[in-house]
Amino acid sequence: MPPARSVKALSLCSGMAGDAAAFELAGIPHVLTGVAEIDPVACTVLAHKFPTTPNLGDLNSCDWSSFHGQIDILTAGFPCQPHSASGLRRGLNDPRECSAGVLNAVAAVEPDWVVLENVPGFASSNGGRALRQLLARLRALGYRCDVRIIDAADILPQRRRRLWVLGHRGVAGPAPADVFAFAASGGGRAASCKPVRVQDAARPATRPDLHHPPRLGTLTASGSGIVKAGMRLSELDFLVVQTIRGHGRIVRRPTSLEIMRAQGFRDDWLDGVTWRGKALTRAQIARLVGNAWPVPVAALILAAIRELNGWASA
Repeated sequence: MPPARSVKALSLCSGMAGDAAAFELAGIPHVLTGVAEIDPVACTVLAHKFPTTPNLGDLNSCDWSSFHGQIDILTAGFPCQPHSASGLRRGLNDPRECSAGVLNAVAAVEPDWVVLENVPGFASSNGGRALRQLLARLRALGYRCDVRIIDAADILPQRRRRLWVLGHRGVAGPAPADVFAFAASGGGRAASCKPVRVQDAARPATRPDLHHPPRLGTLTASGSGIVKAGMRLSELDFLVVQTIRGHGRIVRRPTSLEIMRAQGFRDDWLDGVTWRGKALTRAQIARLVGNAWPVPVAALILAAIRELNGWASA
């Protein structure tokens, strides 16, 4: 069997490094060559976890020349707020929208693979122009592309529908559609990803003491339902009804650990991270997790890329 191949990855809009967590979960040896993040708390997480990895900051003003031809996979879960149905949907006219910056990075770096994530609303944003422009630019740069909307609820105790765009440069090798199909089937080694601990936020069928909800609602950066008590109808699925021995049935909100598990992160992912000398607050953790992508979904996609490319696993 060939030795494990270290994948060189470049992470944009890195957040709390859900892409790095996905590489680990998929058992893919990798080198995180650079991250690009501007949120102060997320930058603190990245500096703590990857002290030797440069944070390039604002991706719209980066010099990508040193990465050209050196990157296997470029990842970006770029801001979804401009395209989300829960917002004003200014789309490409929103100052937070940075898909053009991501595409400029792809053009300069020319990675073998591009893995992008956003909300399903990206497909209809600006009357569908946002997605059409993104795919047209990728194809003009020589990438074969495919798009899927995947609900993390299939493998996590959270309803989280997300749009994934996968691009592969050139005409040789596996097509993005093949990767999505392989990942969806759980075929080969993609099915052997390390199990994710989600027991404290799991479905009642596996936790007889948990009566509601069957799965959490979609975690958001605003912390709605978690740290904000708006209690709109959609937020009722953040109220955990649980029986505790000696106390009877109680109603509570999910803990920070539970929402991390509901997104597929390891329990210790944020251990040791501090902000201005203090432990991260529940609101800060909720914002980080709400901005992150579902780790096991990304892990299945990355594992399928590895398998179909013939890269050896760890």
